[in-house]
Amino acid sequence: MRSRRGGEGGFTLMELVCVLALLGIIALIALPRLQPLLSQMELRGEARRMAGIMRDCRSQAVLDGTASEIIFHTGATPPMYRARAGGGDRVTYELAEGVNYVGITTFTRRVGGSPACAFFSNGRSDGGTVALTDGSDIIYVIVYPSTARVRISRQPPS
Repeated sequence: MRSRRGGEGGFTLMELVCVLALLGIIALIALPRLQPLLSQMELRGEARRMAGIMRDCRSQAVLDGTASEIIFHTGATPPMYRARAGGGDRVTYELAEGVNYVGITTFTRRVGGSPACAFFSNGRSDGGTVALTDGSDIIYVIVYPSTARVRISRQPPS
């Protein structure tokens, strides 16, 4: 850093370019280490979104007195699911980029050949599990049949 006349200090253009180059090199080294973390965050976010939609469907079924359902299109590209809360229209949700279904779901109900989860007006559900993966990690979205409670877990249900 050079001092100028009148006591003003500042950085030269060369000093700023060197600092930016060093920051770029550090970013290139750190990026591969951050990628798995970003992927895990995307997976957890998608599981939370799916669980939230399931909870909304359950609440709407009890409120409207009409069954709600979520259909999992496990073979679709991109992977998606459709939700219908109460008597409303079906809304399509695509899984986040890099997130896919893993294995088969344990929901026994089928709609058009695809696994589905139903929530009934009495507050119950078919129950089952759907597993999501980012290629390295798996998260389970679990629905209990007697209470229709929806939870997220890193462990498969016992």
